[in-house]
Amino acid sequence: MNYFAYTDVARRYAAYRPYFHPLVISKVQATLKLETPVKKALDVACGTGQSTRALKHIADQVIGCDISSEMISAATQQPGISYVVAPAEQLPFENASFDLLTVSLAFHWLDRMRFIPEAARVLRPGGWLIIYTNSFEGVMREDPNFEQWFTQTYLEHYPVTPRDSKPLDHHVLAEYALHAKREERYVNDVLFTPDELVSYLMTKSLVTAVIERGEKSHDAIYSELLEQVSTFFASDHGTFRFSGTIRYIQREALIREDDK
Repeated sequence: MNYFAYTDVARRYAAYRPYFHPLVISKVQATLKLETPVKKALDVACGTGQSTRALKHIADQVIGCDISSEMISAATQQPGISYVVAPAEQLPFENASFDLLTVSLAFHWLDRMRFIPEAARVLRPGGWLIIYTNSFEGVMREDPNFEQWFTQTYLEHYPVTPRDSKPLDHHVLAEYALHAKREERYVNDVLFTPDELVSYLMTKSLVTAVIERGEKSHDAIYSELLEQVSTFFASDHGTFRFSGTIRYIQREALIREDDK
């Protein structure tokens, strides 16, 4: 199932996914010591463009690409950013076109053995491939009982959908003149009202799978989840823990003969 080829899914993504991306981009800027923006950056599997907009802070020109036209249609337009419908494994760009390439929350969906050579091909010598994640931990700061509900009730009804979660193979990267330089872990908190929390949980691919298979309606799942999570809120908002990893991978500074 293509979990992202639905207009209603794109709408939920655009409205309810936390905008944590500027936090990651600020860390990338500090790590790479970018005193001035790079000239051109590519955001692969950009979804509804949250990661693309954040990338504009460190790049003069940004292109976001995604295989889902529905996701691209929901992206916010702004100067210096353009969008292209294209698969990550077949990028429609010339060799050595970009100084920086990012993949946010999507590497596990890609055919990495086809994507990695494409990333190496479109990166300029010395350019960077940044792969980053941000995962909901299922932990509520105000009520430790929420974690039990999340693992034993929510994930029991909506189990994690199949994806490629294997570690990066550094030997494969090296075959394409790419070298892992650093891995950085971070934690961030997100404030949710009960409605916002449920709306976020409704963006997960595991919920999309249930809806699109016709097993339950969107409204039925929403009402059920809202009734359950509301019991954990002692006030209007709760604080929920997310965590992520940022991987810094650099293209060799010199182009090899077989790359010309």
